[in-house]
Amino acid sequence: SEIITANSSQTMRVAINILAPNRTVNKIHFGINQYCKKTPYKDKENIIYSPRNHAALYNIETVIRSFEEFYKNNPSWKLIVSGREDPIKTPQLKKIAQGLPVEFTGWITEEEHALWLSKSKIVVSIPSSDALSVTLMEAIYSNCICFVSDLNSNKEVITEGMNGFISTQFDLHEKIDIKMMEKLNEKLSETWTFEYQKKEFLKIYKEI
Repeated sequence: SEIITANSSQTMRVAINILAPNRTVNKIHFGINQYCKKTPYKDKENIIYSPRNHAALYNIETVIRSFEEFYKNNPSWKLIVSGREDPIKTPQLKKIAQGLPVEFTGWITEEEHALWLSKSKIVVSIPSSDALSVTLMEAIYSNCICFVSDLNSNKEVITEGMNGFISTQFDLHEKIDIKMMEKLNEKLSETWTFEYQKKEFLKIYKEI
């Protein structure tokens, strides 16, 4: 191939360059959900949103238990858990969440997902492994404070203490300077729309 595209993280781009050192590698994202909005943080609600699937990889049990600790001193908050359900894990998760203000939405549409992002102050995404998640990009675009796992792909877009944390200690959200976060998120996400990424992808083909 003369040109290689990677729809994932910088980590993958580097790996491709090692295998094909004399080839150009362009990082082209899928583009974020068309319904996502740049919602000001001040317009959001006391909601923590977990948008990842329920398979063990995504550590939703940790999310619920972390919320349980946070809720003890923050009773005005609630947790929304969406994502593809698992026939074994989901019933276990619902049992753990009993007695807490936790809502399981099941699999939802892109429009519903974007609505939760616009409402939520916090998004938590802590998979054990992942490329650069489109869901995380959407959360940043929507001005959510992001709590993420310690992965190189997450560190490409999350600056500790500025727009999120590598942690599930949700009380840390109070340390964020919201104006600084919104400025950083605006700069990070200016090229993340589907239309922008489509143009970048097509431009590669026009050039060759």
